[in-house]
Amino acid sequence: FEVQFKMLLTGQENVKNHNFASEPLEWPFLTRGIAYYISKDSNNQVHLMGNIVVWYTGTIGVLLYSALLVFYLLRRRRQVYDISEAEFEAFCTAGEVLLAGYLVHYFPYFFYERTLFVHHYLPAYIFKIMLTAFVGNHIYNQIRQRVGDGITKSVGKCLLGVWGLLVLYVFYKFSVLSYASTELSAAQVRDLRWKDTWDLIIHKK
Repeated sequence: FEVQFKMLLTGQENVKNHNFASEPLEWPFLTRGIAYYISKDSNNQVHLMGNIVVWYTGTIGVLLYSALLVFYLLRRRRQVYDISEAEFEAFCTAGEVLLAGYLVHYFPYFFYERTLFVHHYLPAYIFKIMLTAFVGNHIYNQIRQRVGDGITKSVGKCLLGVWGLLVLYVFYKFSVLSYASTELSAAQVRDLRWKDTWDLIIHKK
């Protein structure tokens, strides 16, 4: 029980107002990261920073699923069935597993009285990504049924290709913050600060 006891004490002794602490409302928008390492001699650093393209895609996916769920439920109350019963059951099952998993791993942090960081969001983030994949597939199938296979596949492949290239570009650009393998100038660090709230570290000379 020694490890559990130390974990309990660590939680109670958590430092308030930590420089890289964040609130649950900030996590879906990747408002802040966490600095883990900074070189003494340069701006070479390790910073926990998610891929902003994937991060925001996931947030949009959760919002899209929630909006579609409300839309389908309201329409079914009026005896209007936009999708088949089997599709609706699959849609609801995804919500019961993936959306519920996301909420269960996310909302409890709103009631935590301790210092929180963006890494606390990672378990919920996994469910968010899986839900986004389901929503994308659901929307693709609905468009394919109404427009046809040919144009839907072509447009779908183009959009997926562009999205994939953006993900790879962001990964490559920010990989210097993951591996700390490159010495960065102050200008290069500022170039990586895509959001004003990202607290990337620059040594003062």
